[in-house]
Amino acid sequence: MHENNNIKYYNEHYLEYYKSTVSLHLQQLDEFMQMMKPGGKVIDLGCGSGRDSKELLNNGFEVEMVDGSYRLADLASKYTNHDVICATFQNYTPTGKFQGLWSCSSLLHLDDTEIISLMNRLIDYLEPKSPIYASFKYGDGIRKENGRHFNYKTEKGMDSLISKIPGLRVVKHYTSEDLRTNKHNEWLSTFLIVD
Repeated sequence: MHENNNIKYYNEHYLEYYKSTVSLHLQQLDEFMQMMKPGGKVIDLGCGSGRDSKELLNNGFEVEMVDGSYRLADLASKYTNHDVICATFQNYTPTGKFQGLWSCSSLLHLDDTEIISLMNRLIDYLEPKSPIYASFKYGDGIRKENGRHFNYKTEKGMDSLISKIPGLRVVKHYTSEDLRTNKHNEWLSTFLIVD
């Protein structure tokens, strides 16, 4: 049920969300691209405004963009001049084999059991040694904020979660402050690799 509430929020607040995120630059994306094979295929799971997909495309990567909000998918498609698959994570099936998975501020809308189920499925579409990036608000537990469902994570919590997904290994974690000037969240960035 929370998935529908999250999508409803983004369909109602899509323009505000788009404007507040589209011009941000994440150093984590630079690190992710360095881990990727040049020209590799990436899934941008929860592409939002399309900001990161556009940078990936501009750097020669092939990108499969996915978002559950039809409003954000439309804006992201226009921003990147690239097709976006509008699907919930549970209903999304990748269209082939990929060499990377980028999930910036998206998996945090799922419970641990949903993340485990999703990642166990998506691993089958990722080649060995594929990097995965995921970010979560820093902390513990599930919280409701503005009608949205958030799964907070610490390094320990993330290690525990990943230990339940065979075939994934944590490369590193680090924390950072929110880049949006009107937000004061601390974020956990996690880089993983497919064994």
